[in-house]
Amino acid sequence: MEVRIKANNISKIYAYNVSHGLFRRTKKEKIAVNNISLSVKAGEIHGLIGPNGSGKTTTIKLISGLMYCPEGEIFVDGEDPYKKTISYRRKASVFLGTKGRLDVDLSIYEMVMLYARLYDIEQQQAQQHLRNMQMMLHLEDELIHKQVRTLSLGQRMKGEICLSFIHKPEIIFLDEPTIGLDSKVAKNIRAYLKEYVTQHGAAMILTSHNFRDIEETCQNITVLNHGNQVYSGALDDLPTFLEHHVTLQFDLQDTNLYPFIHNDFPSARIDGHKVTMDVLESELDIILNRLYKIGFISNLKITQASLESLVEEISNV
Repeated sequence: MEVRIKANNISKIYAYNVSHGLFRRTKKEKIAVNNISLSVKAGEIHGLIGPNGSGKTTTIKLISGLMYCPEGEIFVDGEDPYKKTISYRRKASVFLGTKGRLDVDLSIYEMVMLYARLYDIEQQQAQQHLRNMQMMLHLEDELIHKQVRTLSLGQRMKGEICLSFIHKPEIIFLDEPTIGLDSKVAKNIRAYLKEYVTQHGAAMILTSHNFRDIEETCQNITVLNHGNQVYSGALDDLPTFLEHHVTLQFDLQDTNLYPFIHNDFPSARIDGHKVTMDVLESELDIILNRLYKIGFISNLKITQASLESLVEEISNV
């Protein structure tokens, strides 16, 4: 798959003033993004995650061209997004979940048709695409013709998605698309994003505090903390990168084998017939083979850390 979004060593520093009384101010600087690199291929959703203030939104704004990038290089289909050429604007879409674009006095339908005119999309074609999006997002006909002010947060967010995708963008930046939504609405939006990217060969960067969004849509992620890139790679490789532990639980019926367990695994915890032990993710296969050689084990359960706990751990590294 071709790389459609590429950022090389991008950085951004904000300048701000600190007040010391009525007439004195001191100029300060804050590193918002520090030497970040990532790439996104066609058909891929790349997750951008980290705690509040880690630089996610600034990174989105830099790579999408909303903000000038003073250091590093950014290429979107070979173009500089900050130049905002007609070809780039026709294929790109930026969605900031906390800054909606729907006019509260209009309906979703009216707003979508207005945006379709701006993109020179024929009305019949726009209506068909809107119907397809409604079906995927479970957005009823009745709702798209109501004033936006009368809609729930979830219904509005679906409308924002329709607005952002009406021109069938190929380059997509989504910042918190499921913020404040219930699990059912969020699930509908995730399903739509996955199918859309696959169908259109689009490249997407997604930020979210809802880790289900990342786990269910992204193969690759970048983790930020205080503006620094602390991990970038496959989501499945994150536990190995951290040398993270997983928890094994199993039953060992033969109590005569307990000394062998203690001898090979001194940290194992035994309660009746149940044995619990923490092992490195990278050594899991080796340890399981050793256990099966010791004796018969049953009811094996392997518990891995959640993505949320992994991100919290990596942010403290």
